[in-house]
Amino acid sequence: MHNAGMLMVYLPRERMLIEADSWTPPALVGDVPGGVANLVHFYEAVQRLQLDVDQVVPIHGRLTTFDEVKQAVQTHGKTQLWTN
Repeated sequence: MHNAGMLMVYLPRERMLIEADSWTPPALVGDVPGGVANLVHFYEAVQRLQLDVDQVVPIHGRLTTFDEVKQAVQTHGKTQLWTN
């Protein structure tokens, strides 16, 4: 979504996903995250690929969980979807 050349690194044994710009967690849990359109696309890609993710390591921002990603999509994603 952000760039066709963007990569994610999935570490299955650790259940960890390393990414940049798809999920920018807010400084405080519960605040509105940045880049919601990228977040929804990221969440849907992880679901489609059936990755078993526990921790998300964003290159920008703090260590977070995939549960927090899911909560952010459920709270903010429906109101800020992009159109093509």
